[in-house]
Amino acid sequence: MSLQPYLELAKSFIKGEVIDDSEKNMQEALRIFEEFLEHQKTKEEAQIELLKYLKSSEVLEKFDNLYKTIMSQPSGAGNEARAAGRQKSRPWSTEEDERLKSAVEEHGVNNWGTVSDIVSNGRTRSQCSQRWNRVINPKLSKANWTQEEETKLISAVEAYGIKAWTRVAAEFGNRSDVQCRFKYNFIMKKRNQQGGDGEIRYTDPFNSMSHMNDETNLLPDQKITDEHEQ
Repeated sequence: MSLQPYLELAKSFIKGEVIDDSEKNMQEALRIFEEFLEHQKTKEEAQIELLKYLKSSEVLEKFDNLYKTIMSQPSGAGNEARAAGRQKSRPWSTEEDERLKSAVEEHGVNNWGTVSDIVSNGRTRSQCSQRWNRVINPKLSKANWTQEEETKLISAVEAYGIKAWTRVAAEFGNRSDVQCRFKYNFIMKKRNQQGGDGEIRYTDPFNSMSHMNDETNLLPDQKITDEHEQ
């Protein structure tokens, strides 16, 4: 078993706790974490030694709790196969979201294989990517859509079509493909009801993301279809 993904995870826990923000202290702390993971040190021994380099040894306790959770769940190359065999995806837990945040913070958004290994619990690369881009990404705006945004959305859909929501969302940078699709459909529905395409004034029920946690929680006829995902 490669320890590198777990050492990267440990690094995300250590950040902010390193004495004097010293790179040397960071490396020494990581060495202790590695020895702990390889069972060369007990938790108590590691905590005592970590106090030489970190402001608090409690980070090891937090890391160990997360590490045990990861190790108790299925992970690795079997993720995709297990997910393919499931008829219905499970809602994301708070613990999974926290692991996703830590993994993306450390590895970025171009290494979903490593991220999915850290999230574990059978989550695939695709699921982790979608969860991040549609729900967790702190850049996502959940504020009311402005009239300017609505106009921009309609123009983007006219340019790319109704099967290119990823490209439409890319025009904004702070709206997900799910948000764009829901918003566009809502605008079109209101226009049809009002029998025209003039300015619409309404209270938008789709600004809150609470009811659309991620694509796997949408109704069957609400699944996102994107030409880049086909």
